[in-house]
Amino acid sequence: HTIVALIPSFGALANDEWWEVQAQLLLLSANLLSKLSLADRGDGGSADDGGGSASSRIDAYDEGAMGNDEAQENLLAIISRLFVVSGSKNVLQVGLSALVQLLAEYPTLLPMFVTVLLEQPPNYRRRLLQPAGADGGDYSVSRKTYVWGNASRMYEEKCVSQLWPHIDVAKTLVMQLDASRLEAFKVEHTEVFFASLPEHFDDIEIDEWVAIFDKVTPYLFDALIDPELHEGSAQIVKRFWNNPSETISSRTLETSKKSLLQCLQELYGHEVQRPKVDEAAVLSFLGDMMNSGELAQVEIRSIVESFAEVLPTEYKASRLHTLLT
Repeated sequence: HTIVALIPSFGALANDEWWEVQAQLLLLSANLLSKLSLADRGDGGSADDGGGSASSRIDAYDEGAMGNDEAQENLLAIISRLFVVSGSKNVLQVGLSALVQLLAEYPTLLPMFVTVLLEQPPNYRRRLLQPAGADGGDYSVSRKTYVWGNASRMYEEKCVSQLWPHIDVAKTLVMQLDASRLEAFKVEHTEVFFASLPEHFDDIEIDEWVAIFDKVTPYLFDALIDPELHEGSAQIVKRFWNNPSETISSRTLETSKKSLLQCLQELYGHEVQRPKVDEAAVLSFLGDMMNSGELAQVEIRSIVESFAEVLPTEYKASRLHTLLT
């Protein structure tokens, strides 16, 4: 029997409660699924060791025993049983690194992938979102043990934000926000959304990115005045407002005007009692944006002047006038 013919047999291991068995089964399933996908496309080759292991000879399976489509369905079923929010955080961490390169080929994995990533403990999640080269090191791939002792294996942790289909991840996050009717971003949302932004926006995706920004704009500007979320929100807004694409920068500035005005009204108003970031942080952000280009300067000036008309008392008590001088 080839290893594909054995899928129904080792699929039974998904019922094993030991986290390390589940982690190894997730790795094996992801690896086999990747190779079956390559075989489907006629690419051949191996994404891993190339050393003649059973998994690297996946293209030699006996189709009479199990067809390619059936094998992929069985592997996806195993993954769906193991890769769930209620699972061990160690298993899920292994799964996030193992499955990230399959997201483009198997988009049905995206909703659970994003959900799991959001739900991981902050230190686990941030290790996967850490870009390569930050702090002078290469974090694109690292190896971790999750429990003490010599019996536990080391597992690869990949920088998923370098490997995933950026726009698909962003779309999935936005769809989940719509479905959950979340009232406000949490830290994990700003972290994952920022990581979903590509270093360079593809011209053919500009309209889609503008639509995505439009969907999250109320969340972003609500987060802009939150002490815990201000920095992450400001980073995201800057990526759009300061974008090299004039289309992205101009259209997102335009779509931000209403939310930014509401943001200022809430920051300086007294109707809503909530923790608020220091005024200096917001002024610094707006000042930086005004210095970044003429369009941003015109739009922000217009919004500040509108605020002065709507809430003149609050405007006089603020330092917003420093943005107009």
